[in-house]
Amino acid sequence: MGGLERFETLHAAASPFVALHEVDSPDVFTGPAYRAKAGPTNTGEWQTKMNNWHRNLFDGVAHTPDVPMDARLLVVEPDGGVALRATIPVAWMRAVGLDRTVERRGLAVVPAPTAQALAGAPGVRVLRPLGPRLSRAG
Repeated sequence: MGGLERFETLHAAASPFVALHEVDSPDVFTGPAYRAKAGPTNTGEWQTKMNNWHRNLFDGVAHTPDVPMDARLLVVEPDGGVALRATIPVAWMRAVGLDRTVERRGLAVVPAPTAQALAGAPGVRVLRPLGPRLSRAG
């Protein structure tokens, strides 16, 4: 994996946690290492916190965004762009694998004060990083 960053919403949401994994190939999600340690059958700390588990593989961005601890990640649904100002650039992706619970989704990184004003807006999840981005050792 190229990188991993985990997030939690600042407001009530059906899916309050997001993990962005950057992978070299979608095959990583069907391999024995992933199936033994990750996903819905994981018995780690995340299993007890997740009750709405969706795994979507997206294409459309070269790299997942690096979200500093003092910034916020916006996860934008196709109908959520209405709440965003034209000055917030959204990187749109399309679902290409795994659960495909949505067709399209956008990502944006914004300063915390900008994000706070969007918390709870329809079609936009505002998330804070749970820790710094983890990179592949190697």
